[in-house]
Amino acid sequence: MKSLTKEFCSHLEYRLSQILDETDREELKGFWCDGILSPPPAEFQNTTEEIRHLQKIKTIAWLGKTGQDEYEMTIWLGEKAFEKYFRDENLIECIPNATKRDWVEIMPENKVISVKLL
Repeated sequence: MKSLTKEFCSHLEYRLSQILDETDREELKGFWCDGILSPPPAEFQNTTEEIRHLQKIKTIAWLGKTGQDEYEMTIWLGEKAFEKYFRDENLIECIPNATKRDWVEIMPENKVISVKLL
């Protein structure tokens, strides 16, 4: 699947940086996103079968005050993103608006980020 393109990852990176720029969470103040790995590393074994069953893709994102801390990223596919992913369509329009923040969960203590696409 080519849906997790560099273009999509760049859009997601920008949207995450927007959210981080306006965060109320003290531990995340000054954080920004400097990149999302596309394609995901082989060790995450994002097989088509696993993605179809679990509706998620694992990859790496770089976040933090320097933007260089490596985070394990889980991208959850909502209904729209799931359909587009398996039709090999662009997922950019599945990235939620920056005014909503409930689609992003960041746990800096564990270096984990989870996002839920539409």
